[in-house]
Amino acid sequence: MVYDGKMLDDVYLTVRLANGHLQHWEYAPRSGEHIQFLINSTEWKRCEIDLKNKEMWKLFEGDGNYIYGPTVPDFSIITSVVVELGGRGSARPGEGKGAVDIGEITVTDDKQR
Repeated sequence: MVYDGKMLDDVYLTVRLANGHLQHWEYAPRSGEHIQFLINSTEWKRCEIDLKNKEMWKLFEGDGNYIYGPTVPDFSIITSVVVELGGRGSARPGEGKGAVDIGEITVTDDKQR
């Protein structure tokens, strides 16, 4: 990824999911503080998120639909996966641009591993 004309050494990735009510939920220990996965290699890197740990999902109030649905995460239906990429930011990835390959996205039960 490139920022200000030079390649970024480190790229960060965060994830939000939209449920069946089209509410967005951020993968974060505290609201507004997304967990940022460091991607700093040309090798494939696996990033895993835990759908069952309800403490790690916070309602994302920036999507405009946060009041029309449950107040706890329910991912029995996932309508969207939002991936944010950029340089290191304080709560979300910061500035940066470039190309990234995204491979397989799967949902599995821990018992299936």
